[in-house]
Amino acid sequence: MGEKEGASGGAIGGESPLARLAAGDPPVIDHGLLAAWRFDAEGRARRLNWGAELKEAPAPGEGWVWVHLRLKSPRARDWLMESAGLPEAAMWAMLEEDVAPRVSRFDEGTLIVLRAVNLNPGSEPEDMVSMRLFVTPTRAVSVVTQRIWAVGGVINDCEGGRGPATVGDFVVRLVEDLRANAEPVLDDLESDIEAFELDILAGRDPRPARHHATFNDARQDMIILRRHFAPQAEALRKLIQQPPEWLTDPEAIREEAVGFQRIVEDLDALRERASLVRDDMYMRLNERQNRTILLLSLVSAVFLPITFVTGLLGANVGGIPLAGSRWGFWIICGMIVALVGLEVWLIKRLKLL
Repeated sequence: MGEKEGASGGAIGGESPLARLAAGDPPVIDHGLLAAWRFDAEGRARRLNWGAELKEAPAPGEGWVWVHLRLKSPRARDWLMESAGLPEAAMWAMLEEDVAPRVSRFDEGTLIVLRAVNLNPGSEPEDMVSMRLFVTPTRAVSVVTQRIWAVGGVINDCEGGRGPATVGDFVVRLVEDLRANAEPVLDDLESDIEAFELDILAGRDPRPARHHATFNDARQDMIILRRHFAPQAEALRKLIQQPPEWLTDPEAIREEAVGFQRIVEDLDALRERASLVRDDMYMRLNERQNRTILLLSLVSAVFLPITFVTGLLGANVGGIPLAGSRWGFWIICGMIVALVGLEVWLIKRLKLL
């Protein structure tokens, strides 16, 4: 069936997360299959493997199935194309290397594309990780390009034998954890800008903040994060405009949309503060350069007459004044000192220093 409606945003493409999400790598059940679980109506979880159960959704009211795949796995891609039973447009969106946050509705279900901050070791948080989901009332198929810590929290619950009772609860939990993981990154950026601001208020030259090598790094991170979170907030708002039947708690998604919009607004505020810091830094740099140029000019102004006088008296011609006087050298030195004193007096009189 064709796509009926959708919402899309602009495309692109911390250290520690919250303690409850600090899980290890999701266990790889089989090549390409990061996780597969079947939940009954009470949320009890049972692990699945490659096989017919991945394709068979429970009857309404009897639970749901979650299949979590690695995008770069050939076997996972083959399963999505041949066995997942997705609409063609949704299937290709799930397989794209780079896709913007969006929500698209189909007769068979809902396609949701989200972005998560990258908390993997050796990665920068602003290197956003894409997660795609196709959700029906009894099944959720998710695809990731890299490990996402928010998914690890759900997998930990499943390992304990309990999980979300409905697919709607799963989506709400996932969106909540994505936002929760983004907030510490925002706090780090705010701390960095505050460090620059405190240096300026204290009259010190701004030094690199804790988590960013340069001021420009922090500004670039804000731009990248906003570029992803703005369409993500819009996509979540589109999701609740006409809530799908599997979404049992639209108000929770509304709150998360507001939360992501608040992150976008905080990033805008940080960018404005960063612009003020940058302007102050440039102003201080210009003042320092102007003062250095003025100092060099004054030094040149002081020594230019001295150089002229000594050069003139050093000419190898007859008639040089005081050439035959035993006190000539000291008289010339006294004249030079008097000239320097006069120049210094004039500089102070004109308030050039």
